[in-house]
Amino acid sequence: MDRRSALATLATAFTSGCGGGGGGGDTEAPVASPPAPAPTPSTSSSGTAAPVSTPGPSPAPTASPAPAPAPAPASIALWGDSLTSDYTADLKALLPERTVFGGGVGGQTSTQIAARQGGVVPLVRLAGDTLPNAGAVQVTTQSVASITSQGLQQIPGSIAGVSGTLSRRAADDTYWFTRASAGAAVGTNSAGEQFIVDTAGRRSWPTVFWYGRNNFRDPDQVLADLAASVAFLQTDKFVVLSVINSAGEVSGSSSHKAITSLNARIAALYPGRFLDIRAYLVSRADLTTPQDAADQQNDVPPSSLRRDALHMNAAGKAALAARIKSYV
Repeated sequence: MDRRSALATLATAFTSGCGGGGGGGDTEAPVASPPAPAPTPSTSSSGTAAPVSTPGPSPAPTASPAPAPAPAPASIALWGDSLTSDYTADLKALLPERTVFGGGVGGQTSTQIAARQGGVVPLVRLAGDTLPNAGAVQVTTQSVASITSQGLQQIPGSIAGVSGTLSRRAADDTYWFTRASAGAAVGTNSAGEQFIVDTAGRRSWPTVFWYGRNNFRDPDQVLADLAASVAFLQTDKFVVLSVINSAGEVSGSSSHKAITSLNARIAALYPGRFLDIRAYLVSRADLTTPQDAADQQNDVPPSSLRRDALHMNAAGKAALAARIKSYV
């Protein structure tokens, strides 16, 4: 498949199929039937012509039903790390009629992102192995630190069937679960209880995944986290973006090889739903400038789109948002 065909395939990832038209080819035009003869008066037994029955007036046409209201604009969920944060505001500006949820948190691995999304379910242990009848209880251990020093500091969800909020206290870097309402105390498992994320309906939203930049050297884990997140969705409308490399991760380096190998595996697993955003950024180099020309030669995103070795500047954010908008 050439590049143009691949992009055309990917563009269907966020759209539903329409009712098809007829097949192509030449067809024979239908032959018009001759008009029916006018009715002939019949003759009665007395020899007089019987009256011809004529149709009465046509019934008045009924009003057509009002067209159904157009469906509300679809929402979009974006899940990733700081690279996702980079383009979220720009995508919102390009899609003012749609709700865009920005789930990008800097520094997080694919597992941490998937835990916030809901595909990976962390185990948390509570102090005293008890969920008290009211208020907050400290989380002593957790299998995945879904909340870190960056991003939102609380996530709604439930433990042992009790709704509440998991939060991080920045002052001492401790974690707490606070019940939403008072109730009976609940004993909890010393091996840990599942923390079930409240997704606020985002499981059914068209979704953009950008996983793996912070743990690309563990490709099996990245792929497992992606698979869990995709399986968790209640929609088949999603796109997976390729991992990008930094300025120092040039063609031929071990990092470049690891990243491009991981991207090839992602592309093979999600045909038609993989967007090679890394290759797109590389292609955006301004070849009239020596630095961008050198960047493209090294197969890295160009300096003209970056504010540092990895993250996008204003031009890069705009380029990301415009490209992703084409597929959501």
